[in-house]
Amino acid sequence: MFEFIKIPFKDSKVSIARPFLCDRVKEFGICEGTCAERHVLCKTIDKKWLNIPMKCLINIQLTTILSASHFYGRILKYSTKKNPLKDEDWISIDDSFERIKHELRNICSTQNSIILCKTYSIGEMVMIQTEQEEFYRAVVLDIVHGWLSVTVKVILIDIGQTKEISSNKIFVLPNHLKEFQPVAVEIIISSMEPVVEGASVSNWPVDTTKLVRSLLEPFILTKLEFICKVELTLGITLWVDWILAKKCIKCSHFTCKLYKNSFKLPNELINRNLAKQNTCLIDKLLNLDKDSLIWKKHLNEPKPLIIKKSNIPLFSCDEKRNKIDEPIKVQWAHLSEDIISNVIVHYIHSPKCFLVSNLQYSERVVALQRDIDDIISNASVEKLTCATVGSVCLAFISEENKYNRGIIKNIDNQIANILCVDYGEFHKVEIHNLLIIPSNLISKLPFQVIECSLSGFNDSSSIDMINQFNNRLLELTDTKIVLKVLSSTMDAKLIGGTHYEVVLFKNDININVTLADEFIMYVDNTQIKNITSINYNYKEYDSEDDDIVDEEELKIQMDLLNSLLKIPNKTNETQIVLNSTNEKKNESASKTLYKDNIIANIKQKKDIQIEKKYCLDCNKTPIVPQCIWHQDNTWIYLKLNILSVNDYNISYSIDTIIINVETNSASYSFTANLFGFIIDELCTCHVCFDGIFIKAQKLLKVKYQWPRLLKCTKKHKYIIYDTEFCITEHRNWNVWCKIFNNLKIKALGEKLNEEKYLDSDYEDSDCTNDGDDAIFED
Repeated sequence: MFEFIKIPFKDSKVSIARPFLCDRVKEFGICEGTCAERHVLCKTIDKKWLNIPMKCLINIQLTTILSASHFYGRILKYSTKKNPLKDEDWISIDDSFERIKHELRNICSTQNSIILCKTYSIGEMVMIQTEQEEFYRAVVLDIVHGWLSVTVKVILIDIGQTKEISSNKIFVLPNHLKEFQPVAVEIIISSMEPVVEGASVSNWPVDTTKLVRSLLEPFILTKLEFICKVELTLGITLWVDWILAKKCIKCSHFTCKLYKNSFKLPNELINRNLAKQNTCLIDKLLNLDKDSLIWKKHLNEPKPLIIKKSNIPLFSCDEKRNKIDEPIKVQWAHLSEDIISNVIVHYIHSPKCFLVSNLQYSERVVALQRDIDDIISNASVEKLTCATVGSVCLAFISEENKYNRGIIKNIDNQIANILCVDYGEFHKVEIHNLLIIPSNLISKLPFQVIECSLSGFNDSSSIDMINQFNNRLLELTDTKIVLKVLSSTMDAKLIGGTHYEVVLFKNDININVTLADEFIMYVDNTQIKNITSINYNYKEYDSEDDDIVDEEELKIQMDLLNSLLKIPNKTNETQIVLNSTNEKKNESASKTLYKDNIIANIKQKKDIQIEKKYCLDCNKTPIVPQCIWHQDNTWIYLKLNILSVNDYNISYSIDTIIINVETNSASYSFTANLFGFIIDELCTCHVCFDGIFIKAQKLLKVKYQWPRLLKCTKKHKYIIYDTEFCITEHRNWNVWCKIFNNLKIKALGEKLNEEKYLDSDYEDSDCTNDGDDAIFED
């Protein structure tokens, strides 16, 4: 049903003249006249799109009545039970109607943000304005060229109404709103047909339609619900056996007082001798296709069991769709409250709103810019023909003579105001200098700009004071600065990500406190006192290690190293003495040789390359993913560092998590046999740009006494326990690393003074030299 909406239908070398199935065929199974509509089934358009069983009961709200047996409505719930009396017998379906209305209101709030649609074709999705100044999504049904004007016949796909709109009331629909499927579904009663003699079998009498409208409109006006029994689904069209008007038991609804009993179609019309039973319509529809078994084989599928679950989407995502049609979700960069970041300030709107970027990912931004330059040089992108507010595109920045990723903030006289999402700059760009951005350039790297506000300041309405404040803040942040996050909210003004309240530092200067001394009238005294009282110490280390070891710490590590090397070095000393020709050397020479051997062995061990070994019982493939995990009293958390996920399957049992992942370059198959039990029904999995996140609830709300995930006794060098979740600001990082490593040694049954531990392939003890002492592996 939706393929021709995203790609407008064209009459070129195809047997189907128009994409829409004839209404007479839908209602009666036959069309006696000649019309341009489709009279056969199309596998692409008529395939099952609705995420409901083939045969079930549905709970709907009717929105439009077209004839005695033809309606439009919105599905609210469905059930596969014969007599669903309880609330848990129904499964709710997400309704995006209110969200679409909200998006349309935001877009149309200013006239400069909407673009008149100059060209349109049958089947194209557009935005229309009604006589009541309301905006709706619509699909073009027909184009009528008059003497002086052009009239377009459209269907409002979210309410099911058909209207004729003047061409100056048709606007370009933003791309992100095209991704929402139509909210209204078409409903046809298949079990009745007209009985009036002499009337055409392909039309309902006008009086019968008026009667049905008078019976159902009180329910529609009071937004009461109907129950239908679904017999067949094609596209977004449902054929139902009956429609039951659901009345409240005790309420003040006018409709419930108007009718003494609930009534049911087609019984109401059959009892009035206005309709008769019809049992052939479904068979007629299925026979419209030569390969009718394609449709019939679904009718005998077993009904799924009803289980209590959260709302499900109305439209199914089971079938694979073209990658071009898949919406790309925009990812914004974020900051952590636990990590102090090096940032650079790009744009300052006010003390409560400015844009920064994290310097940690500057190299990835440079690499992305190279990819953009390569695509532009190869001329492999097209012009953006439908520029709307909120669209992501490639914008030509004339000052830098290159293209950047950007979002259209507003449009005025063919000039778009672009926010460069990686550099935090605003530029005026002509619409013809905007290009369609390839999806891989959106998903390759999150948008790097981050919106922040200075903690300790109130909003100011004085433009002059804001300008002075901004200029002073620019002076203090002209180079790299340090940022500490205090809190975060989701009400960002300039971007679509998170808004952070922060404290800024430059060398040893607290920028918040410095500005508070200069702009006292806009200071929040309570926040400034909190900032001043808390000591935010940030030190930049020249070395790659994150920890500075004092003399006492160094002495402890050397003592541990000596204890580990004691036994093997004594062995080496004995061998050297036995092989010596001079067995009568004095004791001082022997001690000197012993010390020399210790130093030589230490140097030798630093150069040893230990070959990593993996457990192939748990990991089924030779390619190993890195898995970081941690726990609390209730949950187990896992993060798989797997990027570019094409397909994945995660299954759970009481003590096992089985992970199968396919990417662009490799496949992974991993089984986590857990120490403890989990509740498999409460496990969740989330896939995003930087990996796969799994959350499993423990059956027994206790914490493991050793930092290991698997009960398998073999080594798993790719499983890492992240100690970040166990460290507070007041505890020493090195001490905690030793505690966890000691716990691990106890769990493995290894002793510090045994030679076999020294010769094993474990690299995560306290004496390791690879710089990974902040984490250790399973």
